[in-house]
Amino acid sequence: MRSDLKIKLPLGILLMSAMAGVSCSGSADRTTEDTFSTPDAALPDSGVAAVEAWARPGMERGMSAIYMRILNADAQADTLVGVSGDAAELVEIHESYETEDGLMGMRRIDALEIPAKSSVVLRQGGMHVMLIQLRQDFTAGDTAGV
Repeated sequence: MRSDLKIKLPLGILLMSAMAGVSCSGSADRTTEDTFSTPDAALPDSGVAAVEAWARPGMERGMSAIYMRILNADAQADTLVGVSGDAAELVEIHESYETEDGLMGMRRIDALEIPAKSSVVLRQGGMHVMLIQLRQDFTAGDTAGV
């Protein structure tokens, strides 16, 4: 496991070796099934890459979430330990969970393992990047640095 992998995309999440764009989707009805156009995206030749990243619309001082597929072509696992950017006051890795009462919640996680020769999907109802206290409105077609 390499240490301290960070992902930076221009809406932006920080991937050490690969840069990818994140854009805002205007569809609030986007479902988990149609989130990614390539169910089994091909791994890059080497390194880690983020593909098909998109975010929910949001209002200034509000929240949004970023969804994507993170691909790891390396022979060893990697760990995402943080996300940073200037699109929001706080940018965190989150996971959704169900309480004992059957209610859904979200919580910050400190690390996300990206297995060797595999991928991890950040999607609605699962793991995602949370943008908290957006610094400006975020609407369809917008991009920003994270």
